[in-house]
Amino acid sequence: MPKEKEGSRKRYRTFIKEKGLFGDKDGPEDEKKEVPPADKGKPDAAADDKNKDKPKKPIKATLMRYFAELKMRRSRIAFILVMILVNTLLQAVMPWSGKFIIDNILSSRDFGVLVAFCVVLLCVGVSNVSLNFLQDYIINTFLGTIVTNIKRKMMQHLQVMPLEKVQELKVGGIISRLQNDAERMSALLQMGLFSPFRAILMLTVGLGSLFFLNWRLTLVCLAFAAVVVIAAYFIFNTMRRFHKKLREEVSTLTARLSETFSGIQVVRAFRRERSESFNFVVDNQFIYRKYLHGMSISMVVHRVIWVMYWCLLVAVYLYGGYHVITNKMSIGGLVVFISFIDWLFQPIFMIMSSFAEMQVSLACVEHVFELLDEPLTIKDASDAKSVNGITRDIVFDKVEFAYPNGTKAISGFDLTIPRGSITALVGPSGAGKSTITNLVMRFYDVTGGRILIDGEDIRSCKLGDYRGLSSLVLQDTFLFDGTVIDNIAYGKPDATLEEVIAAAKTAHCHEFVDSLEKKYETVIGERGVKLSGGQRQRLALARAILTDPELLILDEATSNLDSESEELIQDAMKKIFVGRTIIVIAHRLSTVMDADNIVVIDKGLKVEEGTHRKLLQRKGRYHKLYMTQMKKTTPTVLRWDDGDKQAAEAKVVS
Repeated sequence: MPKEKEGSRKRYRTFIKEKGLFGDKDGPEDEKKEVPPADKGKPDAAADDKNKDKPKKPIKATLMRYFAELKMRRSRIAFILVMILVNTLLQAVMPWSGKFIIDNILSSRDFGVLVAFCVVLLCVGVSNVSLNFLQDYIINTFLGTIVTNIKRKMMQHLQVMPLEKVQELKVGGIISRLQNDAERMSALLQMGLFSPFRAILMLTVGLGSLFFLNWRLTLVCLAFAAVVVIAAYFIFNTMRRFHKKLREEVSTLTARLSETFSGIQVVRAFRRERSESFNFVVDNQFIYRKYLHGMSISMVVHRVIWVMYWCLLVAVYLYGGYHVITNKMSIGGLVVFISFIDWLFQPIFMIMSSFAEMQVSLACVEHVFELLDEPLTIKDASDAKSVNGITRDIVFDKVEFAYPNGTKAISGFDLTIPRGSITALVGPSGAGKSTITNLVMRFYDVTGGRILIDGEDIRSCKLGDYRGLSSLVLQDTFLFDGTVIDNIAYGKPDATLEEVIAAAKTAHCHEFVDSLEKKYETVIGERGVKLSGGQRQRLALARAILTDPELLILDEATSNLDSESEELIQDAMKKIFVGRTIIVIAHRLSTVMDADNIVVIDKGLKVEEGTHRKLLQRKGRYHKLYMTQMKKTTPTVLRWDDGDKQAAEAKVVS
């Protein structure tokens, strides 16, 4: 039984010990990073080691690329910056108005002037508030547009990324990048441009006002501000790596959670509910402790600065009060000086807050760019040709294929599949049968040799046109959380109800669909959970039949059907797909005995080829597989002897 994880408290202490207070040291934790096991027939996790050797891009390069993505929106950004400038200047009116009222209007005791001045001041305030509202609205709609466009780019790129890379990311990781990382990416513009710009404006106006009022006291304030800025920059820049690792761990946890509930039946069947819950709680608590750790450092820095700020404020009152008493400074001057101290330190707090948020946002931006930078290995060539049908043969010419980690799956594979024929691929598990169909569908490109369709290399054909000629039905049937009609018409969204029903009747699923409460409008749940395995497989067959493909690939597509349904479907498909090309992967040899050509594959090599009768006559590998299966189908009766109730002995009688 797999060991459960150690407690989150112990893991947190180990983390601090190994990684340091700021979580920026390399330690054993990096070496022990868990990697999901490789899927069968797919590149294993060793391929991830290549990513570790990739040089880290500096922050400057990431920021330059980020703002380069926004170059088409420069006019909108400039307009927002102008609004921020006007707003900041309007806000500066209030402190100076206080000085004017105290030193001039109140001393003259003219109430009429005071009223007139206050009316003007009220108009300025209303204008400031209105402009602030408009500014916030424009910024939020602008950032929303950025998020939408980034998600669109990511989704489009994910759809054409190499299949092995998508599988490495896992479902939870993809969702995390599409949702969380894209959302935080837009915050970088707010925290990296708008907020700092406003802070710099406030700092400029505040410093100018402070120097005008008392340059000596301003220098003291500046010395303090410099210390704060340097300390804050060092601490938050150091913690950038910590925040990036934290985001990666959140993404990993999301992926594991998705995996757990996708396989909830397996979890319950093996009584792993408690263990999975415990592991999730520990991982989640560990991430929470690290989050609190980062937040605590930020809070401590902020609180120390606030204490120093209060000390400075008290010193200003003492110094300024002394100058007011000695008539070296007016009361209004002291009031406006104290008001503009906030304009010196509020920008510092804004910049510090921006630094803290930027660490998370930068990590998310790096995640997004890493995904968008994944090269597209399966794409149209510059001179790709249109293809409208299969008129002759599909030919495998000395095909070689190895996964990126070096695992060789197919070696020197030669095969000709005539148009309109049924070709069966048989052999032991892991022999490379599914890999061959993946190459035919061009989910992967060959690493050696070529696959020809009508004499043309499929890599020279337009991918959309080529895949439009084929349809695929897998053993592991995937259905969407929608209605029956949505799933059947997935490959042909404009299909009429009559066409959908015709396909359903051919796949022998019309009968059970018609008995459902809402018939073809019945929602079948995630992955078709409300249907049986055989019903799901028949819907998948109907989906393939509706597209009327020229090439149909069946990967154990009838394995979950009863013998009667399987026979009916095979008979119907023989009538429908006359003149069409069919590739069948099967473990049950009884289902492919009528195939025009049977190809035996083992360890990526073609071992034998021929019809069922010819292969049996050769008494080679196919004959051995066939006889083994025939023996397994010999009827048996289990007879249980009475006796020891704790350990009854079973005798098998052939």
